[in-house]
Amino acid sequence: MMGVGGTIIFFTFCSAILPVVMNAMPKGVRYLQEKSSASYYRINTKNSIDELEIALRTIKGQKNAKTQIMNTVAGWLEAKENPDNKPGGLIIHLAGISGTGKSIAAEALTKVLLGENSKSIKLSYRSIDSNSQKTVAEQLFGQTTENFGQIKVDKNTPLTAQLKFNPNTIIEIHEFDKFMEKDDTLQAKLWDIADNGQIDVNGQTLDCKDTIFILTSNSSKESVGMGTDTEDATASLERVNYRQAFLNRINTVYFEDFSLAEYNEIFEQKLQVVVDYYNKKFKLLLNVSAETKNKIAQELKSKKIGGARNIRPIIDKIYVALAKFKKDNGITESSKHKQLEINLGYNENDKNFVVN
Repeated sequence: MMGVGGTIIFFTFCSAILPVVMNAMPKGVRYLQEKSSASYYRINTKNSIDELEIALRTIKGQKNAKTQIMNTVAGWLEAKENPDNKPGGLIIHLAGISGTGKSIAAEALTKVLLGENSKSIKLSYRSIDSNSQKTVAEQLFGQTTENFGQIKVDKNTPLTAQLKFNPNTIIEIHEFDKFMEKDDTLQAKLWDIADNGQIDVNGQTLDCKDTIFILTSNSSKESVGMGTDTEDATASLERVNYRQAFLNRINTVYFEDFSLAEYNEIFEQKLQVVVDYYNKKFKLLLNVSAETKNKIAQELKSKKIGGARNIRPIIDKIYVALAKFKKDNGITESSKHKQLEINLGYNENDKNFVVN
């Protein structure tokens, strides 16, 4: 037994050495230990698919994609309830044209399965060094040993550290197609996770059977085995050389480009925000004809790149036209005038708006 004096010496030693050890630990690991109560989010299997269906409603159109996401998650969660079944980690690949709702779908999955205020672990191609001699998999899942005097500390990558700390989570890997430009080692790691629910990291087993990986990419239909490049030939799509065996092990959900009617509806929703603002603040009632709305929808559809993201620059041009109208007519928030009805026109030649 340790006497009172020995106990005091022991605690004095711990108080002195602990800061040294903590400072020697990798920053990511220290952060996780210090902030564990705030960052420990777990996948909640009790949250219903009905909640996911509601969360996905914010995405315009994409009926097939949303149904496939719900069915995929429901099946995986159901399989986990069976003690005799040992499913691997869930890998969902959201592919297709940019600006069609893939990132919103990933966010919806996180909020429903982890909790409203939770955050998934997000990675993108900028997470790696394309000039490094290390492979993509080594940079994301690797591990090194660093010496701090007499203390040796295993330094994990942030992803490995967080998965060791909490494997029951969601990992978002955006721009997955761009990772493939360097090498296909990440594809191989995910293959192992889908098959076995675990991977090897420097001789240590990293448990991923309770982890959901959400991949997003601009991969073409032909790349993911769901059609031909000529069907969706657009500048925003990537032709990626995925292994068919890899595609067979993951769940690919393809996001189509919006229809003309859907572009029209999305534009009207964004436009209504502008209309309400100017009506309330400046007593300006902005009218936009169906013809003008259709012209904008047709232009959005013809771009074949960027999807709904192309609406933002158009809305900005509307603000510019309204600002000019206010200046030319001396209209301010304090102006003493009755509600004024104005019309918004669109010039297809210079792609600008006119208010009169």
